[in-house]
Amino acid sequence: MTATSTAPAARPATSAAEPAVGPVIARHAFGLLWKQALVVGVTFGGTAASSALAYASTYPTQAARSQAAAGLRGNGGFSMLFGQVDAIGSVGGYTAYKGYVFLTTVGAIWAALAVTRLLRGEEDAGRWAVLVAGRTTPGRATRATLAGVAAAISLSVVLAVALVAVTARKPELGFGATDAAWFGVSLALPTATFAALAAVTAQLARSRRLASGLALGGFALAFVVRMVADSGPGSHWLLWATPLGWAELVKPFTANDAWPVVPAVAVTVGLGITAIALARRRDVGGGLLATDDTTAERPFGLGSLFGLSVRLERTALAVWALGMAATSFVFGIVAKAVVHGLIDSADADRALRKLGASGSGVDQYFGIVFLLVGAVLALVPAGQVAAARAEEATGRLAYVLTGPTGRTRWLAGRLAIAASAIVATGVVAGGAAWAGAASQGVHARFGTTVLAGLNVVPAALVALALGALVLAVAPRAAPTAVYVVVGWSFLVDLLSSLATALHPLARTSLFHYVSLVPAVDPDWTALAVLTALAVALSAAALAIFVRRDLQAG
Repeated sequence: MTATSTAPAARPATSAAEPAVGPVIARHAFGLLWKQALVVGVTFGGTAASSALAYASTYPTQAARSQAAAGLRGNGGFSMLFGQVDAIGSVGGYTAYKGYVFLTTVGAIWAALAVTRLLRGEEDAGRWAVLVAGRTTPGRATRATLAGVAAAISLSVVLAVALVAVTARKPELGFGATDAAWFGVSLALPTATFAALAAVTAQLARSRRLASGLALGGFALAFVVRMVADSGPGSHWLLWATPLGWAELVKPFTANDAWPVVPAVAVTVGLGITAIALARRRDVGGGLLATDDTTAERPFGLGSLFGLSVRLERTALAVWALGMAATSFVFGIVAKAVVHGLIDSADADRALRKLGASGSGVDQYFGIVFLLVGAVLALVPAGQVAAARAEEATGRLAYVLTGPTGRTRWLAGRLAIAASAIVATGVVAGGAAWAGAASQGVHARFGTTVLAGLNVVPAALVALALGALVLAVAPRAAPTAVYVVVGWSFLVDLLSSLATALHPLARTSLFHYVSLVPAVDPDWTALAVLTALAVALSAAALAIFVRRDLQAG
């Protein structure tokens, strides 16, 4: 009698002619991100290079640099807003300080949104289930995707280092290629850490929007901790508790300290391992946290297409609004400490006036705060444009349009929801900033701070309209286009305050036309023009969208 084997059947061996699945997934992830990585790398390197050149030309002698630094050195107010200013007496120290807040924000947000798109976004679209049904597992696929993201981050950092190293060949700058490399390290640390954090939130949340909201909430918390850490010498130890602090502690161009790399690598690797472990242990499509559209059926929003769009987007928009409110509230709480430092420094007052913030210390402070709020608010359209693009790319829009609903009505509804959310978030941010300041006994007028929140709304509406226009013309590039426009606008607006030669270029910035309320009165003409431009661009987007074919994938 022949014995029957009971051993489980082995999986088919991979043919030598078949490529390994992991590298293919990694290359695919990198292929989706490399263009964005180039933009981020140019932003990193271009910001540092232009800051160094502008500073060297504005303050050509060491005496002039020392004099400029003396008035700001140790100023807790400026440090809370822009990072440590103690080393700005050198070109390298100023270069690190000038781009610190802006560049770490760009890197962290880009990496977090990219990871949630590649992991939870693919899962939402149903493509992840097909992928892991083949010759791989969710854990391995997650690991390979993160490898592709790491390659894209590396590309952006290498490009930034190359641009700064080329600039460093000018002897008057006083730093070299090694300093440029440490500058790249300082930017890579928070970028990689928030990418790993987003990988974890992609496993916890049951939708991409919620995963992105959780990751951005983590960034907001890290930003607040960084502000508190920079408020005075007694709280500097808190820099070790936030990824943004690790970037600051490297002190590129001056100290080039390697110790902050240790916690950054440990936390990033730990988060990555956690994400892979969670991916192995949960069902595809599952997650510990759910949004309203993934839980038990409720009738809200199911009676119309507009209501359905509100139902799908309300969680993401609520996360943005709550995040902006919390951040603005903290800005208000620390207003007293910041304003005290600004009042005591004539140099700080002159620096703020170069940015366009005049008036009293409180008004100057809130003028700069709402410039930062406006830059973040202008990123809201990117998520909404991406959601609209996802409806088209996954084929769901094609099913919707087979019914009585027209294209114009669908896109107009999407734009109306996003615009309403932007206006509401601006109001909430203004009210929260007032509440935070009032809790510390700082006199700030409620109506004025709310007006400051509304003052930055038209620039965000233009960003939304530009995103819609790109969606109508080149849909795959639409979300990236919003990030590029906002990043460029913020960068040029800051740099033009230092270098007179850049003033003509500042006209290409959306924020150039936004006055720093309440430090100055609103420019009603400019606000009206921005609003009219947003309406015109939206109308053009609608006209073009109804005439092109839908593009899936």
